[in-house]
Amino acid sequence: KAAYEGAFKTILQNTNQKIEARKWLDHFVSNLPHREHFIDVGAGTGVVTSWLVDKFARTTAIEPNLSLTGELHQTCPTATIVTLPVSATTLKADADLILLSHILYYLPSYQRMETIERLATWLAPQGALVVILQNSGTDCMTMVNYFLQRRFDLRRIVEEFQRRSADRYSFQ
Repeated sequence: KAAYEGAFKTILQNTNQKIEARKWLDHFVSNLPHREHFIDVGAGTGVVTSWLVDKFARTTAIEPNLSLTGELHQTCPTATIVTLPVSATTLKADADLILLSHILYYLPSYQRMETIERLATWLAPQGALVVILQNSGTDCMTMVNYFLQRRFDLRRIVEEFQRRSADRYSFQ
């Protein structure tokens, strides 16, 4: 575990991925028609949530890992924190933005599509669901494969959701 954490820390220190992601999110959010409710699914310690919390009237951070919620509360004290998994959470359909960033890897494969479909039902009429996935060819995914003997390529799930839902949602 220590070797994995050290390798992951090294990758994060030597990439501009978070900087580019923040630029993209800032631009995306600035173009949303409404910014009433933001939901961050798998908010972790709240680093990414904190980038957006002040851009919305209300923020809900979903983080079922209780070892992270103390720091999440400190990082985003105005956010409503939900400690249940998505499958056990009920929210009304009023989210202007739902962010699902690097979470699908942690779910069993049978829950991935179900999770995306459930989150989509929480969207306001002009709301957006943003799913961020690691490209399967990156150095980070090579590291995951090295340590865990696993490689995730989850594009097919998103493509399947698009195919199933093209009549209900628009996609970019």
